[in-house]
Amino acid sequence: DIISAFPVLGGTGIHISDLKLAMGLNASKGKKTAIDKIYPRHFLATAKVLRFPEVQMHEILSDFARMIPAALDNVKTSLPTDFPENVVTAVESNVLRLHGRLSREYGSK
Repeated sequence: DIISAFPVLGGTGIHISDLKLAMGLNASKGKKTAIDKIYPRHFLATAKVLRFPEVQMHEILSDFARMIPAALDNVKTSLPTDFPENVVTAVESNVLRLHGRLSREYGSK
């Protein structure tokens, strides 16, 4: 979904508020599916409903916040040289934007 949606975000393409997850996360008012409305607290709320340990969910979110920049770098260096740069740039910039939301709460730089 990310590789198909992120390259067409913005400009004359899709607005991020129109980008939805197939499966929502729990929130105080129903399910959250809109990507621009999902925050770490929604992962924690979903974990609580599923009786998944809160401490473990915090660890997972913290690990994601820490690992996303390196994962992006690894993917970029493993792509074929003729892979479309506009796709790489779009995916990277949007992943980093969402990473910013996560890293503000989980302390990753």
